[in-house]
Parts: sequence; C-alpha cells; structure tokens
Amino acid sequence: MAVAFPAPELILYIEHSTFGGERELRSEGGTLTCSLQACEGMATDSVTPPPEAWQQLWAMLEYLRAWDWSGEYVDPTACDAARWSLEMRWQGKAVTASGCEKWPGEPGQFARFLRVLCEMAACECAPPVAPPSPVV
Repeated sequence: MAVAFPAPELILYIEHSTFGGERELRSEGGTLTCSLQACEGMATDSVTPPPEAWQQLWAMLEYLRAWDWSGEYVDPTACDAARWSLEMRWQGKAVTASGCEKWPGEPGQFARFLRVLCEMAACECAPPVAPPSPVV
C-alpha cells in the first residue's frame, strides 16, 4: 500500500486593487481553500488536490529553492503596490516571506509558484498568475 504524500500547511495572501481585491489561498489537511474579498462580498471555494499534485509542487519548490525565500521584499517607490505574504511549513522545512511590489527568487519564479497553486486550486478566486515586477 502506497503512503499518501503529505500536503503543506500554507497561507498565501495577496492584495492589489487592479487584481480585484484581496485573495487568500490556504492549505490545511490536504484541502486548498481560496477566498476572494471584493466589493461584491466574499467568495470561497475549496478543492482537494490528489497526492501526485502535492508531490509535483514539492519538487518544484525544491527546484526553485523556495525555502530560501524567507524575508521581506519591498519596493519603496511603489505607490499602488501589490502586497503579499506567504507562510508555509512542509516536511520539516519552512518559509515566511512578505512583500510590496517585489517578489522572491529569480525573475519569474514566484509567478511560476502562483501559477501552479492556481492550477491546483482550480477556483476563480485563486491569486493572480503574473506579478508585476521581480526582485532585482
């Protein structure tokens, strides 16, 4: 009998007026819950991705060296900026990061991470897939 691949404890929050409000993506007990707070009110959707999806996410995070993303990423010149925060614990590793108009990792890595989470969540209130600017 195969052992199920464990899912992470994850909270991703992102807010920007051009993205249509505040979004939160949370993983608990293998279920991804997406919440969107906008002018129209609150929308929430949940899905339970298969263990293979969690395995692929783990492999991607290892490849991206996401566990090195801890810290604060802020562009002091941004006036209408995207704010975000990430807390993730998984298989003995952890990362806590936040930012304002800057993103961790090499250019495009954080966007790739968001894109994969959006696909796994399969819900309309998933975070945006293309952050405006990478960390320089």
